[in-house]
Amino acid sequence: ATGVVAVSSVVGALSPNYTVLLMSQVIQGVGTAISMTSGLTFTANISSDENRARHISLFQGIFLLGNSVGPVIGGYVAQYLGFRAPFFMYTVLSVLTGIWMFVRLPDPRKLGEHSQEQRKNRPGFIVSIRSMLGHRGVILASMIGFLAAYTRRGSRDMAIPLLGNLAGATEGQIGLSLTIIFLMTAVVLYWAGMLADRFGSKAVIVPSWLITAFGMVIFALAPKYSFFLIGAAIFGFGTGIGVPIPPAYIVNVVDRESQGVAIGL
Repeated sequence: ATGVVAVSSVVGALSPNYTVLLMSQVIQGVGTAISMTSGLTFTANISSDENRARHISLFQGIFLLGNSVGPVIGGYVAQYLGFRAPFFMYTVLSVLTGIWMFVRLPDPRKLGEHSQEQRKNRPGFIVSIRSMLGHRGVILASMIGFLAAYTRRGSRDMAIPLLGNLAGATEGQIGLSLTIIFLMTAVVLYWAGMLADRFGSKAVIVPSWLITAFGMVIFALAPKYSFFLIGAAIFGFGTGIGVPIPPAYIVNVVDRESQGVAIGL
């Protein structure tokens, strides 16, 4: 996955036109999806029902912590070194990450009580999908995850940069607002996982959506950049509370052998 991301970053940096740039982002999306699914599956395999939401929260918190630093660095790098420079930086980081994981990351299938014979009895892809699609909770949790991604991508990655540009913000200032979102999300993720482990998913997911909506309203009506930053903090806080809930719930209700497929779904 890191190799796919590295290649896509090089292609993006050297792209001569928008079509090539767009294709590089599609390829990068494939690599990122593989990475996230594998990482969440690894986390699910080494956790238990009692602490799964906290483990997933920690994984996603670290992932988003990197995202929180990325926008502000990338914004200023693009501002002073050109728009191609952040792509080259991302390439180097992807290669280093891939080398580190290859050398240091253990195989969770070889840990614990799960033998080779148990892995041979793993249900097929079609059987796993049919079982999950027949579980109402899995479908609802997947829809929540879908809506959360739609909201984050549509508002955070599209509307916020455009609104910041219309407000006269520089690339660095727009990057700072995105960094605040990621930082707030990363800060509350682990505590959200603790609350979900203790009180259940519903008690956490409902307030997270209300807070997220409030943050988006502030974004839409912000009269100046300072309000923009306030909206970023509230938006990041709300999304951070709800991020770990869907994958943790899905993993808890499917059999262990289907966890990877379930998280991918």
